[in-house]
Amino acid sequence: MSAFTSDRFPGDVPLGQIESLDGVNEWLERVFSAWQEGSAFTWTILEKETILLLGQVTLTFRSEPDIWALAYWVHPECWGRSYATEAAGRILEFSFLELRASLIWAGATHWNERSIRVVERLGLRYVRDHPEGYEIIDKKIPIREYEITRSEWEQA
Repeated sequence: MSAFTSDRFPGDVPLGQIESLDGVNEWLERVFSAWQEGSAFTWTILEKETILLLGQVTLTFRSEPDIWALAYWVHPECWGRSYATEAAGRILEFSFLELRASLIWAGATHWNERSIRVVERLGLRYVRDHPEGYEIIDKKIPIREYEITRSEWEQA
């Protein structure tokens, strides 16, 4: 809860709309249901010593065969420590080796330089700017889209 309510956590992303523990519980129920359906998989990023929740990484099945969307967040107090890069990198490996994905897609708001650096470090290439990437409270949020194919990932 402290991550979502932090002044530094972006308010114009879906998880930035969570304002209560009930909202967290509803989000967790959706995460568990999606995992059971096989439509999305979410992993937590934990600190080994304290088991403190630092963030999460999610893979969501897209409508196209063997294409998955990558998303992640890290608690603002832990930004800049490479947690997102390490965790998302491991999930990329899982997606290509275990799920046999052909392509991984990721989107980041144009102002989210940290997320853009993460996807670029992971080898995803810029595809396009999408002016209506997603919607928050009837407001269109533009995003930058990135992707990596299995062959690009294997070559890297």
